[in-house]
Amino acid sequence: QIMRQVRFFLFLILMSFSITIAAQTTVFPTVEYQTDKDVVISKVSIISSSTIVSVRVQGHGKGSWIEISPYTYLCFLYGSSSYQYPIRALSDGVKALSLGQKYYMNDYSYYTIDLIFDKIPLGCNVITVQEMDGWFWSGIHINNPG
Repeated sequence: QIMRQVRFFLFLILMSFSITIAAQTTVFPTVEYQTDKDVVISKVSIISSSTIVSVRVQGHGKGSWIEISPYTYLCFLYGSSSYQYPIRALSDGVKALSLGQKYYMNDYSYYTIDLIFDKIPLGCNVITVQEMDGWFWSGIHINNPG
């Protein structure tokens, strides 16, 4: 019982420390509109050189798949200008994935995929992620004080 409490306490300390030094992260941000209700943004992290949009998708059994196009952009307004950052990389959290390739999910598990873009400026608190002529999440509200 005491060891469980000690481990939990250490876990809390490590989590608060890692959140403080690692990134500005918004978990399950509010999204004003999205084209696919089954694919959810689980978090947006802003780290030293990147903005990482993590999406959670549920497999729908044998033959279900996900593909992220190389024509995917992070869009935002900053000041009086609008910006579009092209996707730089894709990851499953462990290894790099290839843009434009289908990844099959042959069960009903949840999968998390990280979409990696250039770092957005401080003070940008609403973003959109979209595939040109395809799916999108619009009005993603994040914590990014400036």
